[in-house]
Amino acid sequence: MAGYRLESAQHAEHCGEPDEERVVKAIEGIDPARPDPFVVLDHEDGHYIQTLGSSSGLVLECRIMNDADPRGFRHWRAWAPGDGEDPGKADPRSGEWGPWIHERDHLEEAQVVFAFLRFGEDAKSLPDVRGVAWRDVTEEFPEA
Repeated sequence: MAGYRLESAQHAEHCGEPDEERVVKAIEGIDPARPDPFVVLDHEDGHYIQTLGSSSGLVLECRIMNDADPRGFRHWRAWAPGDGEDPGKADPRSGEWGPWIHERDHLEEAQVVFAFLRFGEDAKSLPDVRGVAWRDVTEEFPEA
């Protein structure tokens, strides 16, 4: 059984495959008014899925480790395509690095919970979630 760590600003615990009750409790505990309103599910191999809460909804990202990639990983952000096209690369603000979250990057809690549970079953693949597409945002991260 794979080893996972479920972490939020308020709590961290090691677990086998995450169960729905733990994931829901952690995500429902996100308070955008508090510092670090996030939940991360880390896999022992370095892969992770994370969500950040804001007053507009939840932003979901996934990092898949990849030795063949020069950076050693690919980083993905989920978005709700609807009728639109990929919102594109985030731009730095005021010359500083920082992700620019597009309106369609905000997902519903049920989509995020489902993605966390699918990631718990297979941490080496992007979770397949209805109504959600993934875009590669690796280039938004500074070189290590």
